[in-house]
Amino acid sequence: MDGFNLTDHRRRSARALGRLGPAWLALGSALAIVTGGCAGSAVPGTTVSPERTPEAAAASLVRRAAAATLAAPAGVEFKLEGASAFGPSRAPVLGSGEFDFPSATGVEKIDLGEAGGREPGNEQALFLSERVYLQPKGLGSSVLPTGREWVSATLTGSDAVSTNFPSFVLQVEAVDPRLPLSELAGGAVAAAPTGVEPVGGVPARRYLVTIDLARALSALSGPDAAALGQAIQSELAAPGGGGQTSIAVWIGAGRVLQMRSAPPGAGTGTATMTLCCFGEPVAVSAPPSARVVDIASLTPSGERENNGGGDSDGG
Repeated sequence: MDGFNLTDHRRRSARALGRLGPAWLALGSALAIVTGGCAGSAVPGTTVSPERTPEAAAASLVRRAAAATLAAPAGVEFKLEGASAFGPSRAPVLGSGEFDFPSATGVEKIDLGEAGGREPGNEQALFLSERVYLQPKGLGSSVLPTGREWVSATLTGSDAVSTNFPSFVLQVEAVDPRLPLSELAGGAVAAAPTGVEPVGGVPARRYLVTIDLARALSALSGPDAAALGQAIQSELAAPGGGGQTSIAVWIGAGRVLQMRSAPPGAGTGTATMTLCCFGEPVAVSAPPSARVVDIASLTPSGERENNGGGDSDGG
């Protein structure tokens, strides 16, 4: 984890994506044209099934690409614009990381924007299937007990987290590519092609996808279903959401190469995530428990732990 290098990460991205080649994109485009032609060739006077409309056929293509992406490890680079959840800075928040999607684990570095002439530095986040670890910088580190460098939280509906930090899970998952990928795989109900452009040197077709959040929630499975489900429930509860959201997605070589979304209620602005380095192994392990404090101990009910009266490290 400490040896992660963004420059090397990008080089590996170019090599991995280059090996995929444009052949799969051409095949996918041809299939999309054939599917669209079939959908529009119904006998006059008959009703076309909603499943055979061009928008539904494109949504099916998006769901398959998202599911294929979730089936293997990948690297990710992201940019948050207009975020309010990571401090007062209005500068973009940048980050990069690696995820093993099948095992629901990942690691990210988050480069916080400059605020008030100060550069907070990089935060680190570790994702396990049911727990996340954050190494805060700047003002966030001042609330930690002496000797503790990491905050941990369970993502499976802890009362302390949901009551005292109601947006925490959604904010954490908003920088986790598993959330939009899972929403695409399980909740895409309509998609409209909006152009063709390369991502990392690979030709990709761009779609604007409508997500049914309740459908995405019911489709969740696997070791991270509880954590992702809590994040989607927060989106459903956001004012004005209407149970739907939209994600712009770039698909090439049968996979999702890029996503752009703004999760309702997260405070993370617009997130652009670029995926690469598919299939490369990823190793993630929790930090030593002596350096970790559970977020529950930072609440009023956990004040005794926060003052050194206990050891609620969550490790």
